[in-house]
Amino acid sequence: MELYQVGMLDPVVVLTCAIVLWKYGRVSALHPGPVYLLFHILVVSWRVDSVLGGSSTLFSTWGHGALPVGQDELAWAATLADVALMVMTAAWVKVAADDRRRHPIPRHDMTCDATAALLSERVIWIVGAIAAPIGVIALFYFGNTGEAGVYKVDLGDWNSSSWTMVTQSWTGLVLLSLIYYYGFRKVLMVPMGCYLLVMAVQGFDRFRVILPLLYLLFVWLSRTGRKWPPLWMAGAAFGVLLLFFPMKTIGNMVQRGQPISDIADVTSNIVSDVTSGRADDQLILDEFASTMSLVDNSHRYFYGTLYYPLLTVAIPKQWWGDKPAVNWYMREISTPSRPMARAGMVPTLLGESYANFGITGIIIVTFMSAYYLGRFYFTAMRSSYVSVYRFSYIMVACTLIQVFRDGLISLFMFTLVNMSPLVVIAVLSWFSFRRSPVWRYAPARIELLRGKGAGGV
Repeated sequence: MELYQVGMLDPVVVLTCAIVLWKYGRVSALHPGPVYLLFHILVVSWRVDSVLGGSSTLFSTWGHGALPVGQDELAWAATLADVALMVMTAAWVKVAADDRRRHPIPRHDMTCDATAALLSERVIWIVGAIAAPIGVIALFYFGNTGEAGVYKVDLGDWNSSSWTMVTQSWTGLVLLSLIYYYGFRKVLMVPMGCYLLVMAVQGFDRFRVILPLLYLLFVWLSRTGRKWPPLWMAGAAFGVLLLFFPMKTIGNMVQRGQPISDIADVTSNIVSDVTSGRADDQLILDEFASTMSLVDNSHRYFYGTLYYPLLTVAIPKQWWGDKPAVNWYMREISTPSRPMARAGMVPTLLGESYANFGITGIIIVTFMSAYYLGRFYFTAMRSSYVSVYRFSYIMVACTLIQVFRDGLISLFMFTLVNMSPLVVIAVLSWFSFRRSPVWRYAPARIELLRGKGAGGV
């Protein structure tokens, strides 16, 4: 199929899936379906239109020796992306129907049964008291903190350790847990805003700004019981989306002390590239297409073995120099003409599934992922706002964009690793509740929130 044919077919697929999800999927902004639909539009639909409009493809500007992604590769990748969208839509419709059969009566209250584990206020404060100071120290000594740089310490290879990177986010994660439990109080939102500003000028890892913002949005929707954000909030989210692309550049220019006028000019140019589809961050479909070609040229599939480095991810590389890299399979299939691993490119959920099992993997993995994410959603929305289940779902939901972009590996990396304080809060609250399953954990909070945060389904 030619790319122009895909460009005509894709909007039909997107519109059909959107209508089906709206009518039969029982979706909301917290549901994974609309998140993936938006991801597909931004990554696939927009990219196909951009290339048809004259945008160059991945590796086209890399010079001699690079092999540009062809339009035939993009057409095949976009076609499989459309198939995956239809498969995932079918999975979400099925899980909605299954849930309705199990729970025919909608639930709109905060009544909590005796078996539902609740968040422990004590656990939140204990974890926060440990994690927040560590986060402040890590950010102060290893982050980009302006004048505080004179106090940096040199730990050799440990300065670039992932542990010194991950812990820099712990203070913000503690604030998120307190906002989840106590609400959007000024005493919490002011330091949260300061934290986000500091993260925004780090010059790397934009997820440390985007994911907390998504988390706050989902918490607000969950607390208020709203299915969709108001129009002004959607507009603000679109503005944040546009700022996502130049955020690294803005951060680096701020650190170098560049004048505001120069920063504004560069930001305007990058946003212009984004609207015309020429930004590097909009080549995700190309990276998926390139991944499939590299897998085909390697003449093998990985059958799930690409996940084994997750077993050793907690071991610092400073202790094990030859520790398997998380993207080891990308290193094996990358070539000098398409150095995806060296360039830090992503396979996407679909590319990772293809690397495991080929086209069959795309169909099976996307269906299973969509179905069980849907089950997680409905179970969480039927649980109390102060339940461990709802807390855990929102933690996962705000990372789904990363999962769809990077693959299932990111579901592990962005929750268990990058959000480890929140995971510890959930686990310890669950164990604490199981040891003493009584309502003493948050009776005042439940009364305060009664009639809110139900998110009835």
